[in-house]
Amino acid sequence: MFLVLAPFLGPDRLVAIFGRNLLDDPGQVEGFWDLCAAGRKPYECVGEQRESLLAFLFLLENPAWRDSTVMAALRAELEACRELLAGDLEGGVPVMEAAAATRDRVIRLVTQAVSRDRGLAP
Repeated sequence: MFLVLAPFLGPDRLVAIFGRNLLDDPGQVEGFWDLCAAGRKPYECVGEQRESLLAFLFLLENPAWRDSTVMAALRAELEACRELLAGDLEGGVPVMEAAAATRDRVIRLVTQAVSRDRGLAP
């Protein structure tokens, strides 16, 4: 969820939701890269390879995110994957359109879930 929301929200907003900046945690580099591995989906609840790569490429262009620990560690690998998504970046892709269209609903649901987990009122 952190990766999918990051292209639409700044670090401060995501830290307020998740409690920390996962993209500035060196221990998260391998886990984030696993989201981009071809033919591998490490968890059922994460996006597909193309969705994860597209989110990362948007983050490389965003000054608020591009120099974070995870982005710096994966920059070369992500740039090497840019060609895989060239058509998506140039012509638009439904998954990103859907993400933009549902962003507020997703943020609301994640905020409610985190609040519930922390024992706060929704």
